[in-house]
Amino acid sequence: MKALVIDDVVPIQNMLEKMLLAAGVGEVVTAATGEEGLTLLATGDIDLLLLDIHLPDMSGLDVLKKIRERNSTLYVAVATGFEEPETVQEIIRLGANHYIVKPVKRSEVKLVVEEAAR
Repeated sequence: MKALVIDDVVPIQNMLEKMLLAAGVGEVVTAATGEEGLTLLATGDIDLLLLDIHLPDMSGLDVLKKIRERNSTLYVAVATGFEEPETVQEIIRLGANHYIVKPVKRSEVKLVVEEAAR
């Protein structure tokens, strides 16, 4: 399984990469912007996406919309530091499989990897 982390904070990218590898993901690639992430997704070999909602070039929600226009089967987990009901509803309405509240817990990443593998 190959995962993509789209987050503009390098220490968070590194932490999530370690968590994903520990949870059994074979390879992890990272992107710091929505556009960079969409370019990596265009290769078609990503199985799991961990997507931050706040990115420097566009909203994670906009990235999710674009992903769902192209790929309805990719497993997407959206990470947010805010558990506002409107945001969570929008994340789910746009087709995310899971949402994670920051700070991200190792057990949550493990659950996402298990769900994506099914």
